[in-house]
Amino acid sequence: MYREINKRKIITENRKPYARKVTECINEMNLLDFVYTCMRLNGSGITREKVESMMKGEVFADMSLNDHARTMRYRQLLAEMQSMCEMGTSLSLDVISRMYCIITGEDKMKLRGRDDTTEFGYDYNPPDAGEIDARLAVLINWIGRDGRVYETPNALETDDLRESPSDFILRAAYLHNRFVEICPYKENNAEIARAVMYYYFMYKGYDVFPLDISAEEYAEDIMIFLKGGEVKPFYKVLERSLDARTKMLMEITAEQV
Repeated sequence: MYREINKRKIITENRKPYARKVTECINEMNLLDFVYTCMRLNGSGITREKVESMMKGEVFADMSLNDHARTMRYRQLLAEMQSMCEMGTSLSLDVISRMYCIITGEDKMKLRGRDDTTEFGYDYNPPDAGEIDARLAVLINWIGRDGRVYETPNALETDDLRESPSDFILRAAYLHNRFVEICPYKENNAEIARAVMYYYFMYKGYDVFPLDISAEEYAEDIMIFLKGGEVKPFYKVLERSLDARTKMLMEITAEQV
């Protein structure tokens, strides 16, 4: 399916420059889908309609100040990610640090320590805190190679990746899950892993897209990977979600052809 998705991307790219009305429609859709997906998978019960109103500046008395602030931070995050991608900035520890600071509101990235209890509790025992820097460096180097052949065997190039080296969706699924597996922080690991994954897609020229999965299913898919290394459930989510978005973009941009 990733080949069909890539074909649609090429077709929609060839339709550029889009009409102003089309560009505005896509930008609004991307922002709404990004913020709503981030909020929903982070456990918020906010509705899509409320997110849309909040993006226009409306304030709801029944929404917490934290939810209002978080929607604005996600808005800032998407703008920053788009800006970095436009400048051709590849994924790096500095990029991840910038995304972390926007999401958390911290001044600098804070990795967990050896005595820190993570958000996963006893359900998952992450690598020792002393290994975080090295593991992040290996992961960033791996995704930066983006399927290029290694001179010597690499543990991150699993059999499924070697069989489909151009399957960027599979790589994105592994990127997300392996980031969570490293568990760099006491909390917010899955939240920042999603930002890292979205950045990879954006850097490859894809717009953000909503994830077709509930918060409960999302947490379950993460634990399936952490306990057994199985990436397929989350891969299928990404595949069908991106498939739906590229089909929608084909329809939207067809209006000006």
